[in-house]
Amino acid sequence: MNEAAGAVAHLRWERNGTFSRDYSLRGGRDVAALRFPKLISARAEGSIGGRSYILTRKGILRPVVTVLQSPFDQEIATMRLRMGGGQLELIDGRRFTLVREGTFKNSWSFRDERGAEMVSFNVPAFKLRVGEVKVSPAVERDKQLPLLLLIGWYVIVQILDQGASS
Repeated sequence: MNEAAGAVAHLRWERNGTFSRDYSLRGGRDVAALRFPKLISARAEGSIGGRSYILTRKGILRPVVTVLQSPFDQEIATMRLRMGGGQLELIDGRRFTLVREGTFKNSWSFRDERGAEMVSFNVPAFKLRVGEVKVSPAVERDKQLPLLLLIGWYVIVQILDQGASS
């Protein structure tokens, strides 16, 4: 992210315990939670902004992440994964692309349809369960920001898990 543009928010995803698959997004206080209830499962439960979500990943050759809003299980987003990132489509028709910043870098960003960076995630070397998050001023008040934060980290955890098992 361009520092001259001035990232508004600096947040941090952290794993809650050494062997836990529970994560908290912190920015002075707990902002969000992402929890994988089963040890070997792609199903996760997330909460952010007073709302709860269920995230699932299905498929091997063409994996798709589906996001349901609890308690009514309304599908609000789908993300088609590809090569370390993917295309996110929200229920309102807006699209964002999660782009990996380099083959050997653990950095990703969500970009809007014009290519503008909205949210960036950086996983420091040797700290594979910590994610530094920067939010662009353009998306700071966007009602979809919570979903970008939650879905982005969910996908990154899946990518990191896949890399660790390879």
